[in-house]
Amino acid sequence: MKLTCLILFLIVFCASCSLLKLPGTLYSDGSYRPVKERWALKGQSVFSVDSCGLKYNVIYYDTVSTDLGIKYFYYRFWSTGQCFFSHEVDSSDIFNKRFIESNREGYIGYFKCEDQTVQIEIFMRHNQGTYGITKFEIAENQSLVKNAYGFHRFRPKVIFHRDKYFPETYVVSKEFSFSDIPNW
Repeated sequence: MKLTCLILFLIVFCASCSLLKLPGTLYSDGSYRPVKERWALKGQSVFSVDSCGLKYNVIYYDTVSTDLGIKYFYYRFWSTGQCFFSHEVDSSDIFNKRFIESNREGYIGYFKCEDQTVQIEIFMRHNQGTYGITKFEIAENQSLVKNAYGFHRFRPKVIFHRDKYFPETYVVSKEFSFSDIPNW
């Protein structure tokens, strides 16, 4: 009886561990990529550079005040339709071109432009491989204003939620001359 209970416990334990495994691969540079890609926006970013007014030689950053000081988060875009959303960054690194080009600690993704709207999809490794989709409006001052967000895991229809109380605004930075190419 004890042996049967032990075997059942081990089977249940092993099965639950496989369910908790994150569906991605961690690379030596700190980046995390999905094993089975389920992008909804990949390949949909066929547009001219000026189609929505998004700039590719800048970062769009947001400032957050924490107990440990001021931290920054930023988005970066490439003309190939790829984008990157960073983890929190210190003030000493936010405008450092070399750091921005080498930083891979964050979320990879793709984006799509339509008129003055940017739709961004990122792979959220911490949420069992969920893909987060965020919609931004490009303001007159070139900043990105978040107006809706949603999630999907296996590309079902995304239900967007509006955050009218705390809309995030990502301010455009000074221009850089970036030369790196994303590797995903």
